[in-house]
Amino acid sequence: MKKCTKCGEDKSLDSYHKDRRRIDGRRARCKSCHCEEVRIKAMGRREDKRSVGRQYYANNSKKISDWYRNYHKTHRKEVRTHKDVYAAVQAGLLIRKPCDVCGATENVQAHHDDYDKPLDVRWLCMSHHKLLHARLRREA
Repeated sequence: MKKCTKCGEDKSLDSYHKDRRRIDGRRARCKSCHCEEVRIKAMGRREDKRSVGRQYYANNSKKISDWYRNYHKTHRKEVRTHKDVYAAVQAGLLIRKPCDVCGATENVQAHHDDYDKPLDVRWLCMSHHKLLHARLRREA
């Protein structure tokens, strides 16, 4: 049994994260207090990032809108195809499937081998989709 320095409760050693630097090999705060602290810090960083993003957009809104406008002009077919897939998924005409590589069901994205066939897609998780595009860029 060990007493948490934050909540003051006596808990078993299994309730504490391991820490080789400590004499007893466990952290001073219990897992639930530690996780709560980490969550609060992460929320603060998330807000900081959001405010930085908002500030950047406020200072560079013309540049950002020009970039999007230019991208949409130069990639008309790709943008149209992405919109078609989104609409088909929303309408139930196209069903999201697990990743073709690993079978993951979270963050699955549609990959187009040919943009002339908008609803002919391969479903890939985000990490495998990024890997595929990295490989395609290297080969190009």
